[in-house]
Amino acid sequence: MTTSRSVLLVAAIVGTDLLAMLAGSDELAAQAAAALVTWFVVPGLWVAATLANPDRRRLAIGVVSALTLAVLLGGGLNGGILASLTIAGVGGGWLLQRQWRVVPLLAVTSLLLIPNVVLPMAGTSFSEVATEQMHYLREQYEVQIPESMSPGDREAALTAFDEIADRSRRMVDRFWPSLVLAGLISQTAMFLLAGWGLARATGAATMRIARSPLAEWRAPFASVWVLIGGLAMSLVGRGDAAVIGWNLVAVAGTFLVIQGLGVQVWLVRRVLPLVGQILFWVLGALFFAPALIGGGALIGLADQWMDLRRLRRPPENDDRT
Repeated sequence: MTTSRSVLLVAAIVGTDLLAMLAGSDELAAQAAAALVTWFVVPGLWVAATLANPDRRRLAIGVVSALTLAVLLGGGLNGGILASLTIAGVGGGWLLQRQWRVVPLLAVTSLLLIPNVVLPMAGTSFSEVATEQMHYLREQYEVQIPESMSPGDREAALTAFDEIADRSRRMVDRFWPSLVLAGLISQTAMFLLAGWGLARATGAATMRIARSPLAEWRAPFASVWVLIGGLAMSLVGRGDAAVIGWNLVAVAGTFLVIQGLGVQVWLVRRVLPLVGQILFWVLGALFFAPALIGGGALIGLADQWMDLRRLRRPPENDDRT
C-alpha cells in the first residue's frame, strides 16, 4: 500500500513536469502532444495521488515541487494552466474521499478548472476566439474547394458556408457559458473517474463514488425556479440579461432532461423485459432522440410536482409498526 502511494505521487509529479517541458518546447509536435493529453492526464494523476496519500503535508510538498519545476520548464502561462489542472485534481480527489454526491462534486471541481480556460485566452473574449476559429475554418474550406468547380458554384459554396458560420456564431454568442460549462463538467467527470480507477487498480484507495442510480435521480427543485427565471430573462431581457437567461434555461433544462430520462428508465424497467428495454433505448437513440430529450424535459418537470416514481413516499407494503 505504501509503495502504491509513493508511486502515484511520483507519477503525478513526473507527469506534470514532463508535460510542462513538452508544452514549453519549441517543437510544434511536442506542444500539440502536450495540448492533447495535459487536460486529462494531469488532473487524473493528481486525483489518484490525492486518494492514495492521506498525509496532506506530503501531498502539499509534492504539489509545490511539481508546479515550481513546471513553471521553470514550461514558462509562466503553461505553469498557470498546469496549476489549475493540478489544483482541480487535488480538490476533486479530496471531495471524492469525503463521499460528495455526484452533482456538487462535479460542480465544485469544474469551477477549479476555470483558470485553465481563461489563461490561454489572454483577455480575448470567447466570442472573438470563436470568430477567429470560424475565419480559420473558412480559409481551410476555401483551399479544399476543387479548382475544377465553376466560379458560380464556388461562390455558392462559400456563401452557404458563411451562412452556417453566421448561425454558429450567433449560437455561440448566446450559449457560450453553457457550452464552456458542459465542456468543463465532461472533462471533470472523465479525469475523476480515471483517477479513482487508477487509485483503485493499484490498491491505494478502496472508497466508492457516492452516486444515485439514474432511475432514482432527482434534480434539485430549485431547477424549476431557475428555468422559470431564465425563461423570463431570455424573453423580456436584452443584451447580457438575455444571454444569462438563455444559459440559465440551458442549465436548468439539462437537469430536468436527466430527471425525465430517469423517469423513463424507471417506467421502461417496470413494463418491458430486458430485450424490450434494449430495443426501446436503441431505437430511441437512433430515431427518436429529439422526442426522448424534449419529452424528458416535460416529464422531469412534471415529476418535480407529481413524484411519478413515488420516491418521496413510504412503501405501501410496510409491515413495521
